[in-house]
Amino acid sequence: MARVLPTFHAPKNVGLTTRKPYFNMIFQSASAVCDITDGASAINEISGMHALHKSANYGNFVVIDDDISNKVFFIDRDGDTQGEVSLSGLTWADGECVTGYTDPSDDVSYLIIGEIGDNNSVRSPKKLHRFVEPTVTGSNISISAADYETIECVFPASPTFTSTPGAGGILGDTESLFVDPIDDLIYIFTKREPRPRIYTLPLQDSYTGTQTFTYRGEVHEGFVTLEN
Repeated sequence: MARVLPTFHAPKNVGLTTRKPYFNMIFQSASAVCDITDGASAINEISGMHALHKSANYGNFVVIDDDISNKVFFIDRDGDTQGEVSLSGLTWADGECVTGYTDPSDDVSYLIIGEIGDNNSVRSPKKLHRFVEPTVTGSNISISAADYETIECVFPASPTFTSTPGAGGILGDTESLFVDPIDDLIYIFTKREPRPRIYTLPLQDSYTGTQTFTYRGEVHEGFVTLEN
């Protein structure tokens, strides 16, 4: 299994034994400070953001807007748009997040779009769309169908969800994901439950068939509990 670099970077003087507590910072609250305009579109509901890894893309970020389907946006440190990315032939519903990682075996960086939102708990499977991180040029980019992979995923049969809509079922509403740099797992977080649930999916070079998330635990106020 390939090792990966983190989406959320701890300071250089933080060792591996203390990196995971440092990652608790990602659960702190945040507030909107500005809108970003991309031509005629106002990117004003950013629900996911990832710092690009390729050296040529240093200082740029990829963001996804919950209200704008079928494309993600590159922005720079000043919030200026640097083009958009679409996946040829793909239409997605409720894209909630975007993350990425670098495979150190070949130094190739990847992006993952999470088509995982489901406010009404009616969609299955959830989908992750993975492709090689393109170079930011300031122009729009289309990724051909041969150059991205769609990973279809479902929740396990247990535990079922308790909140409405979807109470008693296994569809759920998923809000966020990131790639863990230490244990080669994709972490997925739900919402709407009294405590957000944590699920994982092994990070693999390729996938066959529908994948099943593994239930890991819950997010509590100020800390996380993991069952396995």
